[in-house]
Amino acid sequence: MYKQFIDPDATNSGGYERRPRGTKPDDENKFNPINENSEYSKLSNPSMIDDDHFEKPCKACVDFKDWLKHGVVDNIERKPHIEEQVSINSECPLMRDDLGRASWSLLHTMAAYYPTKPKQEEKQSMNQFIDSFSKVFPCPECRDDFQEEIIKSPPDLSNRLGLSTWMCNQHNIVNKKLGKPEFNCKQVLERWRDGPKDGSCD
Repeated sequence: MYKQFIDPDATNSGGYERRPRGTKPDDENKFNPINENSEYSKLSNPSMIDDDHFEKPCKACVDFKDWLKHGVVDNIERKPHIEEQVSINSECPLMRDDLGRASWSLLHTMAAYYPTKPKQEEKQSMNQFIDSFSKVFPCPECRDDFQEEIIKSPPDLSNRLGLSTWMCNQHNIVNKKLGKPEFNCKQVLERWRDGPKDGSCD
């Protein structure tokens, strides 16, 4: 019942299963988003372009669906051309949706293992981590939004439940923006530390 908190479109494996594998076109020129005529050159948001390679998209800034929409282009007709869904596997750089799921998993787990009675230095370390994370996250739009939310509502570093609930609320803010279901934050420790009461995760 928790899989929708990670990915409402997932059907198995708690939202972590990879997309169905497809087959890349045999003609490499057919699948070539990296050229001057690429749809990426038409992206209106500069943050979606790789800073080191202006002819390429920033994978961490683009969702998989957007990548397909702009990247798989028919060189003849110059329009989106998708015959089969290209698979993303562990050898490929993360797209923004995969990066988001992985990052939220890390953040929730860190919060779930935060001390129940944190020492001052532990509070300081966590606060510094969250602040740094919000400034170095690869997706510019995502990190800007997170920084704004941190200013509006600073992390609750009082104890484990406080930080876990705060992190859950932050995730729900993003879920709401993306049109995804919000998670019941009263179940946050059950989801990220204790596991279901039926013992299915033990």
